[in-house]
Amino acid sequence: MDFEKIEQAYTYLLENVQVIQSDLATNFY
Repeated sequence: MDFEKIEQAYTYLLENVQVIQSDLATNFY
């Protein structure tokens, strides 16, 4: 297992989740 790639993918995922959450928040208010 390439942990560096996993870490990059995880960071990328977290950033996307934050973007999605902020998009949802602007839609709700």
